[in-house]
Amino acid sequence: MGEPLVGEPLVGEPLVYFNFPRQNRPDAISAVDWIRPELKGGDSICLFVVTSGTDMAEAAAAMREDGRFLDFHFLQAIGADVTLTEGMMMSPEGSVSAVVFRHPYARY
Repeated sequence: MGEPLVGEPLVGEPLVYFNFPRQNRPDAISAVDWIRPELKGGDSICLFVVTSGTDMAEAAAAMREDGRFLDFHFLQAIGADVTLTEGMMMSPEGSVSAVVFRHPYARY
């Protein structure tokens, strides 16, 4: 499964649970190791998804209908209305998301 990371608001129930697996190496590190425990003051991470907004899907469809296929693919590549497919892939394919840890050993 993995090491748990819980996203908690200032009050109320946890917002989200993440599980980060340990690497299959002798040092067996996990991204959770880069987060300061709550007992030591807690920590923050950055979560983001890049999208270009809801109007992009309509504009891309119009380009496709007009035969402007290169423009259509360029526009799709910068994203619009990010959703997850049944296989947990982001759609459109050009979408970008990240979990960013502020730690000197984190590599991106």
